[in-house]
Amino acid sequence: MKRLILSTIATGMLISFSGCSDSPKDTLQESINKYKECMIENDYTCQAKYLDPTPFEEMGSSISDAMEGIKSSGMKIVNIKMNKPSKISKNGDILSASVSYSMTAKMQGQEIKTDASVNAISKDNGSTWLFSQKH
Repeated sequence: MKRLILSTIATGMLISFSGCSDSPKDTLQESINKYKECMIENDYTCQAKYLDPTPFEEMGSSISDAMEGIKSSGMKIVNIKMNKPSKISKNGDILSASVSYSMTAKMQGQEIKTDASVNAISKDNGSTWLFSQKH
């Protein structure tokens, strides 16, 4: 059950990348675009590198465990539409934004459609963005 919960969280959080541009807005959009490619390719190693580890650690697990759960479930992402991020907010040294998405995946012969959003968080002025499921 714990693995299923972590897998579900990881699926919803599958967004994060760092960019090369000077603008946090640009690096966030670049990250979204790159991550979309990772998801369509069902590259779990790539996906795992860019998730915020905090929620997993709080549950006594790891991103790699959750990603392994997704992989072993046979789930395959077949389509994802990432919307433009919200305005970036600053709170101290942390930048944040919200990114909504629509995803279609196949698992055990069934098609699963999800509409959700994730928090995008940067602790290095927008050079690197990590994503976590909104609560």
